Amino acid sequence: FADILLLPQALGSDLWFETGEGPRLSTVQTQADFENLLKPEEINETLAPVYETVKILSQELPKETTLIGFAGAPWTVATYMVAGRGTPDQAPAHALKNKNPDLFDDLIDLLVKGSIEYLSHQINAGAEVIKIFDSWAGSLKGQDFDKYALEPCKKIIAALKSKHPDVPIIAFPRQAGERYIGFAKKTGPRQTDPIGTGVMAWWISLLLLSMAALLWKKSCDSTDDVIALLERILATTLMLVVVLVSRNLLLETAVLIAAVQLPGVPRRPR
Repeated sequence: FADILLLPQALGSDLWFETGEGPRLSTVQTQADFENLLKPEEINETLAPVYETVKILSQELPKETTLIGFAGAPWTVATYMVAGRGTPDQAPAHALKNKNPDLFDDLIDLLVKGSIEYLSHQINAGAEVIKIFDSWAGSLKGQDFDKYALEPCKKIIAALKSKHPDVPIIAFPRQAGERYIGFAKKTGPRQTDPIGTGVMAWWISLLLLSMAALLWKKSCDSTDDVIALLERILATTLMLVVVLVSRNLLLETAVLIAAVQLPGVPRRPR
């Protein structure tokens, strides 16, 4: 585990924790604040313990266990850097991007480059899969979603794929709603790379329900009861398919079902 705020700390922000409340950061709200931050290539000394931990884990974990590298997406990390803490609606970040878009764009660009550096070093240390987590993507609407959630993620993925083409990437724009549709294609992961969304939970639930039905069938004396249960499972399955098709999510779900280690995706030797 590595907190998403390690990157801003490595860039020069002060980071501390308030008891019972959570993390706090020195804020970036002016050009002077931004100019005090470090360059992306200067972050690795601070982040060296993360890389060392990844290296140790890659050597100690069982071969069947996939090691996932992780970073917060630029928009989410920026919301903390601007506000100095978590906020319910990310209002400080929205205010800055509207009031001083050039400064905010520079901050996002810095976080894109820093994320590429950070994640690439995690891969070099032994991470087999990368996850980019955008906790607050759901607060971005319209073109802002494309500009601050989709495009930064696309740049990070393109850079990582150019250096590490065989490493799967998971991109998770949390609470993106209809914006989930086409996100994988627009950001550039291969069709074998998953997007993390809540839709996966439906398929897992359906699988567990089917397994329970099969187990019950073995212990059930009444054929009529078994048939009735299977009919319910079929009806639930058909309803789910209809919902997914109607929302154009069936293709997306096929991508989601792809697990972290996919058939045909070679494991890198440890």
